[in-house]
This record gives sequence, C-alpha cells and structure tokens, in this order.
Amino acid sequence: MPGSGSRLKLLKIGGSVLSDKTRPFHVRYARLRGIAAEISRYLSETRDKLVVVHGGGSFGHFTAHTHLEEKGGYDAEALAQISLAMNELGLLVADFLQSEGVPAVLIPTHAVWTAEGILVGPVVDVLEAGGVPVLYGDIAAPGGAPVIISGDTVMEQLAEKLPASEALFATDVDGIYDRDPSEPGAVLVERATPSQLLGVETGRRRGKFEVTGEMASKLGSIVRIARMGLRVTVFNGLRPASFYKALKGELTPCTIVEPEGEG
Repeated sequence: MPGSGSRLKLLKIGGSVLSDKTRPFHVRYARLRGIAAEISRYLSETRDKLVVVHGGGSFGHFTAHTHLEEKGGYDAEALAQISLAMNELGLLVADFLQSEGVPAVLIPTHAVWTAEGILVGPVVDVLEAGGVPVLYGDIAAPGGAPVIISGDTVMEQLAEKLPASEALFATDVDGIYDRDPSEPGAVLVERATPSQLLGVETGRRRGKFEVTGEMASKLGSIVRIARMGLRVTVFNGLRPASFYKALKGELTPCTIVEPEGEG
C-alpha cells in the first residue's frame, strides 16, 4: 500500500475510450498503446501506486446486450460468454501496459466479487508486491445469480475499501457538462462539490450496446466516491497525453470534483 511520499490513485478507463461501442469487439489499438505509454511515463516519474479499472466497451456490452435481447436476462451461458469477452479485453489492456514496462496484473472481477462486494485482499497483495492491479466491468454470480457489475461500481468498491486519494474517470468527453454535451450551449463544469453536481442534467445518448446505464449512473458513482473523501477527475481519454496530464494533476479541460468543504 502507499508508503512514505506515495499516493494511491484509482483510474477508470471508459469502454468508449478503448473501443467504438457501436462496433462489436472493436479496439482502438493506437489509443490503447498511447494510454499504456502515458501511464508508464507517469509511474516512472513518481512513487505513486495505481489501480486500473476498465469498462466493457464493445466486448462486454455487446455480449450482454445479445443475451438481454434473446433471453431477457443472464444465465449460465451469459456468465460464461460475458466473462470470457471481458477477460479477452482485460488481457489486451494488461498486455499493452506490460509492453510499456508497467507491471500490470489482471484480476478478473468475477473471481473476487461476492454478495458483499469486492474481495480487496488480492488487489492489496498485488499493490504491496509493486504491481498494478487491472480489473474491469464484468458479470459475476454472487449467491449463484448472474449480475452485471459495471466498472464504475468496481471503482466505488475500491474507493471504499482502499486508502486512495484520488479517482480518475477517462471518458469520451472533456468532463461533466451542465446538460448533454451534444446540445448547443452545453457548458463544462470545471470544478464542483458532490452536492453541486446533484442538479446536473445527464441525458447522454446511449451507445448501441450500452447496458449499465447512462452518465446519470456514472455521475452517481462520482458523487458517492467524492463523498468518501477522494478527489475525482473526469477527463477526455481520447485526447493525446490526457492520461499523463490527468494523473499529474495538470490537465485542462476537465472536471474536478472535490470533497465537500474542499472545493
């Protein structure tokens, strides 16, 4: 865990950053390579520790959407196929990170998820060994009932159970807006506290295979994490060098959510 002079940060790479959600099993390879290089650069310049979580993109969401359309829910077949699809994407992320010198260790979320949430022990073990845990949005079967676990929910659990100082969310827009950013006149919220975000309109248009909810769901996770005492940064992960600058605290434009009393 964080030692003297180091901090622990949680980084969520949105599925829309890793892939085009309208194209099944699509990967933005060039951007993934850039992200891995930016994370490597940041870690080489600091003593900070990092946990990476990524979304389902067009891997998990497409597979989950197919089962919802065909069966109206999730069964053993869905559990097998969705977990396989997400493991495939997770392996890609870990492989690209390792190719840039980042000691990424893939921890399948379904293997550490229970009815009480995440078992954080394996994550702590990897951090203490000097590695970078990589988890992802997934399907799990706590109590024998398959259920989708979003990457944002994983971030909430990690924020609650680890001594992290900051959570960063890489999305496909510059941050949180006062309305749908595709609408004329939408204004970026540059700084806010959790209570100030509660009135923000969040009507993002849904991706073709999106199954875990809209920006409203993400905003709920962001508010809850900030209320745990973490600083939250929301930024555009498609912009070159954005991961490095966001991790360094030097990125603009973005949205910074400070805990109440610190904004």
